[in-house]
Amino acid sequence: MRALLFSGGVESTCLAAMTKPDLALTINYGQVCAPGEIRAAKHIASLIGMSHRVVEASLGHLGAGDMTGIPSEEVEGRVPEHWPFRNQMLLTVAAMSLAGCDLRELIIGTVLTDRVHNDGTPEFLSAMERLLQTQLSDFKLSAPASTITTDDLVRRSGVTRDLLGWTFSCHRAEVACGACRGCNKSLELFARLECEDGAAFPTKSSTESEASS
Repeated sequence: MRALLFSGGVESTCLAAMTKPDLALTINYGQVCAPGEIRAAKHIASLIGMSHRVVEASLGHLGAGDMTGIPSEEVEGRVPEHWPFRNQMLLTVAAMSLAGCDLRELIIGTVLTDRVHNDGTPEFLSAMERLLQTQLSDFKLSAPASTITTDDLVRRSGVTRDLLGWTFSCHRAEVACGACRGCNKSLELFARLECEDGAAFPTKSSTESEASS
């Protein structure tokens, strides 16, 4: 099985369209934005034609930053959405939930700018792959966009305005707040893409056409 960690955000949506995994997996780990992520992920998965599953693992009491509702000033020296060991936890929970499904590849939507977090670095991804391989034979941890920016990922994926319009990237609430780092990142991305040649950001999606065929 090839599975994608799917938050319903821009990066994981682009990777879903590009990699066409067997399963898109959304994890509710206690983040305040989980209901919004799940709604977006379910809908986008249906548009692309992917199987989708939600896993519940309530760990909000162990987190920190915007995604837990803790004010950013209480997380000194960190970006507002910092959540210690978050990617390590997500990869572990995903592997646990799919261990009986002959999991061969787990895809994560890390991009170049995620290196601001320790768990967005090449060293972390390599270490996590080796760790998971100790219990899963023939396993691969993939981060296809880890060396490029979100802008480049959108261009390469060929996704459309319509599909990206369903994505959800808020860190603070289940309905986009329009003010957090996640919302601002998406709004700035859409503004940049609107200024580019329409051919690089089409309105009609080959992905959607394939899903309906």
